Amino acid sequence: MRIRTLTAADAPALLRLYQAFSDEVNRYFRPFETVTLEVLRDHLERGDAGEHLTLGVAEPDGSLWGHGFVLGIRGERPVFGIGLHQDLIGKGWGRRLMEAVINAADASGAPLVTLTVLKENHRAVSLYESMGFELRGDCTFRMENDSHYMERRRTAP
Repeated sequence: MRIRTLTAADAPALLRLYQAFSDEVNRYFRPFETVTLEVLRDHLERGDAGEHLTLGVAEPDGSLWGHGFVLGIRGERPVFGIGLHQDLIGKGWGRRLMEAVINAADASGAPLVTLTVLKENHRAVSLYESMGFELRGDCTFRMENDSHYMERRRTAP
């Protein structure tokens, strides 16, 4: 497996990944209101156009095991997200994928990357803090104030 940039051609494989996510992964990771081939193709086409960064953990056959991205990379508050197949959780792939996405965001010149994370997702909060994200406040995901809002400023070159 390796981490690589995803393109619109990866939409079917990305849909299969989202369909394979466990209930636990779906509880913590929901970057799209609905997940359809059209939604994912649009997301990846925006990546092809430079509006988003989108990377994946991929097998040589094209199957995907993880998806990391920064939405609106040219905007004022680009939004980071990461989702891994449950079989990769706890094996270092989350950190590797996150490092690749953050490095690409830094290289793009984005001065800031934001994220939200459920307060109960302690493993993710620890990972984000170790990657330079700082807690900035509370926000709502599913229930009022159930999540943290975090930011990471680009490191100087």
